[in-house]
Amino acid sequence: MTKPFLSDQNFMSESLKIARKWVKLKLFQVSIGIPDHRDVYKFVRQLFTQAQLAAEVAMVTLIYLERLLTYAEVDFSPTNWKRLTLGAIMLASKVWDDQAVWNVDFCMIIEADVEDLNTLERSFLELLQFNVNVPGSVYAKVIFRRNKK
Repeated sequence: MTKPFLSDQNFMSESLKIARKWVKLKLFQVSIGIPDHRDVYKFVRQLFTQAQLAAEVAMVTLIYLERLLTYAEVDFSPTNWKRLTLGAIMLASKVWDDQAVWNVDFCMIIEADVEDLNTLERSFLELLQFNVNVPGSVYAKVIFRRNKK
């Protein structure tokens, strides 16, 4: 007589192993600070609200972040996602808005040093190889792609 693949006892044992792995993974994610969508949303919303940025800046920010991932081969990690996002937002606000937010203004929002933000901006520009131009066709593609979802 063949033994069932998962008897009740085996099923409980396997379920417990899976649950333990899941809990360990969740604890690991929390300990290294892997953000979920709520963390990212809260961070971006805070910047956009307090700096009074236009919605179009969000689209340009997205384009810059995609360029980083694609051309500069930069990966997001729990330790750099805020800085990369902040760098993209700072640059997008300066490129898009006529009345851009100054780095010192961002310092007051996130309690950072202005020299650190200046360095972040320079590094971000270098990673993008100073390609901050966003043609209307690229902007439209991003808008249409986002509206499809």
